[in-house]
Amino acid sequence: MPCFRSICYVVFLQFCGTQIFAANVSKCATFLKAAVREHDPHRPWVAVFDPASSGRLLVPELRKRNLNILQIVTNPFPNVLIPTLSDDFDARILYNGDIDETATAVLPYKPIVIFVGTETAAVPRDQLGQQLNSLGLSLEVNEVEFGLTDKHRMNQVLANSDLPHIEEKLARSAASALRWIKRNHLFPGAVVFKPSASAATDGFEIARNPDEVLHAFNAINGKTNILNRRNKGVLVQPHLSPPEIVPNLVIRDFNAILTDAWEYEKRELVVNGKTVVLYKVDWLLDPEDPRVIEAYNYVVAASRALKNRYGFAHPEIMQKRLVDYGARIMGGQPRVTLAATDHSQVDIGVEAALDPAAFARRFERQRFYARKRHAAVYSVMTTAMLAARIVLIRKFEIFQATLITTLNTKEAL
Repeated sequence: MPCFRSICYVVFLQFCGTQIFAANVSKCATFLKAAVREHDPHRPWVAVFDPASSGRLLVPELRKRNLNILQIVTNPFPNVLIPTLSDDFDARILYNGDIDETATAVLPYKPIVIFVGTETAAVPRDQLGQQLNSLGLSLEVNEVEFGLTDKHRMNQVLANSDLPHIEEKLARSAASALRWIKRNHLFPGAVVFKPSASAATDGFEIARNPDEVLHAFNAINGKTNILNRRNKGVLVQPHLSPPEIVPNLVIRDFNAILTDAWEYEKRELVVNGKTVVLYKVDWLLDPEDPRVIEAYNYVVAASRALKNRYGFAHPEIMQKRLVDYGARIMGGQPRVTLAATDHSQVDIGVEAALDPAAFARRFERQRFYARKRHAAVYSVMTTAMLAARIVLIRKFEIFQATLITTLNTKEAL
């Protein structure tokens, strides 16, 4: 095997200013209407439910296969995601929370697949698919017992399946949270407060003493989160130490291909007396790293327990326990993964859904990605963003600068 003196790195800087964000929301909030555009009536239809964030990348990949695109969009759609919503579609249907009504609107298109575009679609995609199957379609969807966005329910399933899990409390009051913290002797030390169903660092709070518990609880409970859902109760968990490993999967019939695995490097800043957790750098890991192999085996078992049989998995693991599990494509990273490995969750996910035989051959041949370039994703925040607490913008597909360079060592980054 040849030995290379230098290693090629892909370095992405992620940046978005608050002025850009506000302008995009204002511009896009008015166009969420049902529509049908000119299309080829002889082509099959595929549906993408909420094609936003990295899910928007599914659309150009599907276009390569000469398919008509049916866009199903949750209405109202989360404002923070509107700037990332794909505008490439042949027909758009709005999902107003009524599965039966939406199924009636979707049925005439007879989609052969419904993809999850982003977190908001993880639950209704399967509900809609089951309803359409009862009307005569044959869609591959997951069983719907609970929402794959409900962290507390997911953790209960892991516990009942004898899989490693986080000890936690779904607190309905600050007093009950404090009692649980004291009973488990978590002070002195950091304790995590977060919504039971949300995404990214939305609503993430840290308390280090009893005085901060009330503030952390009230900052989350009853508030509307990034998914446009009202937080009912607050998850309280021990603060787990790094590293945080993120193995991303494409799953078909529980056969899982690892498309990429990352290590998050975060930083904590104190802003106006509050601890703010920010993403700093995401590192693409060596697929032969023992932590990656261990994480893959664990997440495959967790996916079976959670009955995520078809689709994507974007889990986050700390201290060999599942911190979060998104049944979607990882936000922000597919383009980086493609540059570093020649594949991503996007193209392999489309293959899994539309060409099962090719996916089966890939699964037998190479279940783990091949890292051809080292990659790092830097998240850049402005002071204005920190003041506004808009830390979730780092999830957007907005790259102000892309640098591809050759460096001798990882430390040179």
